[in-house]
Amino acid sequence: MFSHILVATDGSPRADRAVDAAMALGAGAGIGAQLTFLTVVRPAAPEIFGPISVLEESLDNVRELRAEWVLAEAETRALALGFRTDAILVVAPEPTRAILDEAERRGCDLIVVGARGDACPIGGQAVRVVSESAIPVMIAR
Repeated sequence: MFSHILVATDGSPRADRAVDAAMALGAGAGIGAQLTFLTVVRPAAPEIFGPISVLEESLDNVRELRAEWVLAEAETRALALGFRTDAILVVAPEPTRAILDEAERRGCDLIVVGARGDACPIGGQAVRVVSESAIPVMIAR
């Protein structure tokens, strides 16, 4: 069984399915299973001058606050079920690279990501994570 699972989540319904799937897998690992929740926020466009830069900075703040809420929500659910947890917010231009780097850095033995949806069952990020990962990846649908 998997003992340390990294779950990429953005708070969307598909990501919630990934959180649920990871908790189910982690429960099978028994006491001591670790769930690490990760949300990647892309930074704003390069420096823009004038009033637009203030708007971009505000949008960055909103995205980061939302990401923190998403992570806290997932972590609260996992803690209630007895998991050891960690929550990471990464600001990076390339989500796939951030997911893979964090999974490797933390010694995870599984990455769980959500599928895009019914019309397109496997989204772009999920495909890239699967194709570039040396660690097993589960796509929750």
